[in-house]
Amino acid sequence: VQNQLLQLQKELRSIETKKNVQKLISKASEKFYGLI
Repeated sequence: VQNQLLQLQKELRSIETKKNVQKLISKASEKFYGLI
């Protein structure tokens, strides 16, 4: 059970990280398109 919990936490963190990265990318691309 402990192992499964750790695995779930890792997966949740990676999902959160992906979401944050996507947000950063979309913000950056908005600024980039604003410059064009």
